[in-house]
Amino acid sequence: MITKAQRHKGTKKDTSRGYSGFLVAFLCVFVSLCLCVEPTVSLAAGKKKTAPVAPEKRSFSIPVSIPNPNNPQSTPGECVVTAGPAIPISAVAFTADSKRLFVGGYKEVLVWDLEEIRLAQRLGAGQLSGRVRAVAFSKDGKNLAVAEGTPGASGAVRLLDVASGKIAATLAEAKDEFISLAFSPDGKLLAAGGSNGAVRVWNADDQKLVKELKGHGDWVSGIAFSPDGRFLASGSIDRTVQVWEAGTWNPIVKLPQPSTESVHGLAFSPNSEFLAIAVGGAEERAIRIWRTASVEESRESATNRAPRREAVRQTRPIDTGACSALGVVWGPPPAGAPANAAAGRMFVPCTDKSVRALGPNGATLGNLAGHTDWVYSVAASPDGARIASGSGDGAVRLWTVGDAKLLATLVQLAPATDRWVIVTPRGFFATSAADSLQWKTADSKAVSADLVARLESPESVREVLKSPTGKIPLPPPRKVTQEQKAEGRKKL
Repeated sequence: MITKAQRHKGTKKDTSRGYSGFLVAFLCVFVSLCLCVEPTVSLAAGKKKTAPVAPEKRSFSIPVSIPNPNNPQSTPGECVVTAGPAIPISAVAFTADSKRLFVGGYKEVLVWDLEEIRLAQRLGAGQLSGRVRAVAFSKDGKNLAVAEGTPGASGAVRLLDVASGKIAATLAEAKDEFISLAFSPDGKLLAAGGSNGAVRVWNADDQKLVKELKGHGDWVSGIAFSPDGRFLASGSIDRTVQVWEAGTWNPIVKLPQPSTESVHGLAFSPNSEFLAIAVGGAEERAIRIWRTASVEESRESATNRAPRREAVRQTRPIDTGACSALGVVWGPPPAGAPANAAAGRMFVPCTDKSVRALGPNGATLGNLAGHTDWVYSVAASPDGARIASGSGDGAVRLWTVGDAKLLATLVQLAPATDRWVIVTPRGFFATSAADSLQWKTADSKAVSADLVARLESPESVREVLKSPTGKIPLPPPRKVTQEQKAEGRKKL
């Protein structure tokens, strides 16, 4: 069993693949535990261990500040949620209009409607074979590419029809997971990577394999096309990033130089000028920045026989402190700014249970704290208003971009069900299963059924998401029957 200390600090090995072996073994054990199965896992030492785990419900607390009907001051409290086993969330993505959020689950993709304030759909339910590790939208938004699987057993890259929720095509199947994928900016190509170290590129229209790129010696943990369509970058647990020329598929450069730890994700800036690389482990925790312009500078210096050729391999590190970065995304350009505007802030999911907001110069602009386990995934809404984060605690959190304020917590109450809850920091909530919630003040006093009935307000949740800095009034009292009051007292 891997201890908390090992999870946080990592384990230094003598071989170059020591940390990757630790990571793969950890992922296999951790995912299997969370999926409540009895796996046989190959450990680093080559031995096999069976880890039986019985499905269990869990209770967790969401801190809230409860409005007081008779006093302008709110009362500190908590919403205690009873839920099934937590499914670590490795994939989140907003639709182009920012109105829906797609979240990778266990054998399904959850669709949260941020306008109607509900869990609206479960794509691929009953059709996918394992945990969803990555998602990406086609250019027209009609298809969702999914990388999924079960560690050491199966994996696949599929296209889901967004309207019907059905599998439209299966591009690849393997004996282990696919964990990264990306569409080209024109939507014509789809690239994906997994455990065998190769990057596969398909034609998105006919799903035919265009190219298999081999340049890594371990899991491909991140894939990204540059927004201008010139480059395809792939990052790996083998501590390298390979940059390819899109179309010709010629390798341009392997970086960073130097690197001491595994690469867990990467992303190009909106103006294609920079590539951010998430590096994390025992010896280095950083976001490394690579300038795409160095490619042309290197070609010019090679022609002139100048000594600048190696500059193409150099990266600038931004130290992330206690945060071992598990990925990175760039926020969109500010509203009204051209697509080629200067790079903005970056958002980094971290092993310290937070999301870091970083400026392109490396300054920490904010720290989004509130999750209770590692944060695996982050997405920025195209309208520039929100950030979504997914964690090992099974929750998705929505945040403001500007001041890093928590907007809402979204939870599927049990895998493969339509039971859900959305809770805001002020206690407003919407749910399909009110019986799974308990409300308490900070001094453990029960919240009255009348007040809970007023807090259950999808309209108020919607207003919070639209106007996070505004003061949302408490809805007027609703009629509550004596039976409802008695039931509420019983639950509280």
